[in-house]
Amino acid sequence: MVDKKQSFKTKYLDKGFNFTSIITGIIITFVICFFISLITYTIIPSTNLSILEINLINTIEVIGVSVIGGFIATYIGKEKQLLNGICVGLGIILISIISHVYLIIQGHSNLDSSSPIITLFATLGYILAPTLGSYLAIRAT
Repeated sequence: MVDKKQSFKTKYLDKGFNFTSIITGIIITFVICFFISLITYTIIPSTNLSILEINLINTIEVIGVSVIGGFIATYIGKEKQLLNGICVGLGIILISIISHVYLIIQGHSNLDSSSPIITLFATLGYILAPTLGSYLAIRAT
């Protein structure tokens, strides 16, 4: 049993898989996205946008801010690698899934409000955007 713990530590923790930088990237992504959403949703009620258009705007916001989260996760990490950005993207997807499941359990979510194409592009964007941010951080240092 000790060998498995040693191998996990040797394989991930000692080689630059820095949990604090990844968590920081995820937190910064959601904080910036929250403030951008506050600005956006004060503008949207004055327009006649459909639910589909609002979901598309939200997806573009999160993908754009995810580049910043991936950049920060890689920039403050010990080793500069794309894995930090990929993990930020996976963390964003995980939190998004958990929040949607919670809303469905509470009965506050409309499953027909989002297009499957937007969901597919959002999932791809949630992985690719932080990875692009990681790439930019590697190139910047």
